[in-house]
Amino acid sequence: MEDKEYYRTSDIDLACTLLASGFPIDGIWAKEGTEKMEFYFAKTEVLVDTIQSYWGRRLRVEPLELLGARKEILTRLKDGSLYA
Repeated sequence: MEDKEYYRTSDIDLACTLLASGFPIDGIWAKEGTEKMEFYFAKTEVLVDTIQSYWGRRLRVEPLELLGARKEILTRLKDGSLYA
């Protein structure tokens, strides 16, 4: 995957929040040389705005959506279903 087309993060909380906000995960890859995983999202203006709102503490997410997203990500990591 080219970095220009994707936003990537190893922050699982941000990844859960983005998934709960309607942004699908395009892939999950092991970060080279570590045990960390990187989550890839298609990079759009809306995604970038959402990330800025997240870090600015302005983003609001439905709690059950967030919990569901976290469960989905953890299941995918456990089962090895790393690709969308």
